Amino acid sequence: TENTTLEGQVGDLAKKLEEQIRKTQSAKFKATSFRVEIGRRNDKQTIRAKKAREIHVSFDLVDVPEKYQGDQHLYLSITNEKGQPIGGDKAISTTVEAPSGAVQIQAQQVKAVSLRETQRLSFDYKLDERLKSGNYVAAIYCNVGLLGASSFHLN
Repeated sequence: TENTTLEGQVGDLAKKLEEQIRKTQSAKFKATSFRVEIGRRNDKQTIRAKKAREIHVSFDLVDVPEKYQGDQHLYLSITNEKGQPIGGDKAISTTVEAPSGAVQIQAQQVKAVSLRETQRLSFDYKLDERLKSGNYVAAIYCNVGLLGASSFHLN
């Protein structure tokens, strides 16, 4: 019964992620090899929501077209299973381009980077408040759209 319930939750989360991706549609290049790690005190990892103090998101950018190489702003957006941004008073509201037009996003962190053809990038986000158990989505955007996203679950 528990497996069936969890499979249903994962399916729902996948559908919501798919909707979010369709809504913002992808940029001209993609982020791959996502890794999301949840840290607690003492640089140890955890999957417990009440112990989570930091979220580390890393990803690869491969085959970035030449016209997008150079200085760009990348945005980390973390949302709960309902698509609402996680709490924090430092949220950044910005607009990114998508094939369907401009889309407003709430980002927890922004990073100015100089993009090359291939590189590995990461975000370290310190949580302002404790998260509740459940499913979350970490998405990476740049000014030209959604680069990629990864979901994770906290107990």
